[in-house]
Amino acid sequence: MFTPGASKKKARLQEIGLGEPMNLFGMNRLGVPWITQNTQGAMIPVEVIPPNVTCAGPIILSGPPAHQQDPETATWLKNAPTVLINLGSNLAYDESRAEVMAIAIAALLSSTNYQVLWKFNKLGDFSDDFLVHLKPYLDNERLKMPSWLVADPSSLLDTGNIVTSVHHGGSNCYHEALAAGVTQVILPLWADLYNYAALAETSGIGVWGCKDSTPNWMSECLLDAFMEGIDGCGRSPCPGLNALANHGYLPRDGANINYDMINHAAQAAYHFEDGFYIDAVNMVFQLDISTTSRPNETFHLRDLAQHDQIEVDGSLTRNDIFFGDDLHFDATVFDPVARDLGLDKISRKDKFVTIETAAKATKNRLDLAKRVNPEFNVSVHQHETEYGTTALYLLTLWDEHQKAAPKHWVKALLGEDRIAYREGYNKGKSVKTNKQVGAMTQAVRAVVGWKP
Repeated sequence: MFTPGASKKKARLQEIGLGEPMNLFGMNRLGVPWITQNTQGAMIPVEVIPPNVTCAGPIILSGPPAHQQDPETATWLKNAPTVLINLGSNLAYDESRAEVMAIAIAALLSSTNYQVLWKFNKLGDFSDDFLVHLKPYLDNERLKMPSWLVADPSSLLDTGNIVTSVHHGGSNCYHEALAAGVTQVILPLWADLYNYAALAETSGIGVWGCKDSTPNWMSECLLDAFMEGIDGCGRSPCPGLNALANHGYLPRDGANINYDMINHAAQAAYHFEDGFYIDAVNMVFQLDISTTSRPNETFHLRDLAQHDQIEVDGSLTRNDIFFGDDLHFDATVFDPVARDLGLDKISRKDKFVTIETAAKATKNRLDLAKRVNPEFNVSVHQHETEYGTTALYLLTLWDEHQKAAPKHWVKALLGEDRIAYREGYNKGKSVKTNKQVGAMTQAVRAVVGWKP
């Protein structure tokens, strides 16, 4: 109403027949249909919605898919779950904001297996010294920093490969993320943007980042917001299940999973037999973590982190609950395991993980966990679980001809929660059975001489 050119626009609209164009104080007229993109559950709750008002949900401009607009970025997005940082076309980073954001992104990438797409423009001329924090991730391509997003943000979100959208609180960004079902982290910078930050937070669909210091940021509160946003997408301590969600075989938000979903996903991605996971799912529901009022119906992946039930000490990829976090990937835990598996030395002559190598790596991890964790659980269940999960990942990735699992495939699954399609993964021609897992478990135990 008060923007430059508004008077000319109103005059032109009147010329073509609109009686009261751009009349913000007289917009709602009874009997005249009013269509709004408000969404029940993601809007300010009201007791009465006038009969002429239709809440249509997000209204998004339909464009070509991302792989047609920007094939390179669309392909890159498939590498790992991605955090999109796009604070709108009006924001450019001064040196202080760039440094703070860079430190937070580096901390995120060092403690998770995610990747980041950061739309970045400088405000003024300043040194690139802030990039020192990000160099390792630019080099290994876990971070991209384009000055402009070639593909529409909505098309990037529609790929299903973005798990968290970090934005400034604009209406388009809010509704695009809402339409895609992606968790939001909102960093509002001026007046009206605070509305959507508050709305996302109170509706439970997003995080108001650095709320206490807004519009200023600190690296610590940015990282906290990023991690909280990632948690909203819901992953478990199990790389195999996480990979199914990351590739869309299970719901990407990791929420409201049921047995049929897991059964179908395991058959489609890993070629497991029908009913392969029935005992495991039944054990899950014994924990009383159903997400509905009806028992034994659905659960969230993150709920599988209940300690000493399904999750146990000595994980190959997660730290023990004694140290505070048994849910998220921990590189300090996995790195020595990866070395024991030989994942840091892959060559044409040495590209497979054998049962013997895998068994010894698991035993080394258990021995280390016992030494450093004063509350390590030494129960039979503990050992059965760890040696059983070793057998499970081996069978999942097993090359029948080589009688071993390809190292590249193991590295992708355990280290990145993804299926190694880029590295040539195929699920094999033979159906994998529970009987085979049992036999593989016995073989793993035999290597280290462990008996229940």
